[in-house]
Amino acid sequence: MTIALSVAKMSPQKNLKRLLRAFAKASLHIPQLYLWMVGSGEQEKELHLLSIQLGVEKRIQFFSSIPQNELRCAYNLSDFLVFPSIFEGFPRAVVEALYYGLPVIGANIPGVLELVQNGFNGLLVDPKQIDDIAFSMVRLAIDKQLRMQLSRNAPCIVRKRFMGDAIWGLEAKLYQSVIEGHKIDVNKDSYK
Repeated sequence: MTIALSVAKMSPQKNLKRLLRAFAKASLHIPQLYLWMVGSGEQEKELHLLSIQLGVEKRIQFFSSIPQNELRCAYNLSDFLVFPSIFEGFPRAVVEALYYGLPVIGANIPGVLELVQNGFNGLLVDPKQIDDIAFSMVRLAIDKQLRMQLSRNAPCIVRKRFMGDAIWGLEAKLYQSVIEGHKIDVNKDSYK
């Protein structure tokens, strides 16, 4: 059994209808592929209905709201995260997945591009191309060696950019700028 995970607000921005359509295509090739969808929002009922229309409702588990400790379990029990958002600011679910060593199939968009390196800790896809998302799901479901390699690399970028000295250095610069009364460019003076 292979479990794909989605952690996202159920809204148009998150592109979950395309994710369901991609999952339906991928599951034709991988009978043991399942999808866990964590989140709630305006499209929740619509997504449930779409899963029925696509005939994949028995292979999808919807979780409207789960506590953080159970979310941690979901990351640990899943094989990869699928994150096909149309646009993002700071994709927290991607950071969390990478932290837990989960490879990410992520949209080739700003925000995700800063975290997911194609072929290193995940796979990048065109979020508007259902076939692209489906192919990447099939690829990670079939190729356990690739999945393991991406999984080993997944936490590296999170550790480098968001833990220890990297985050404290950025925080110190932020406090200093407040004290001195000027702005800093966090992209220029940050964790890269």
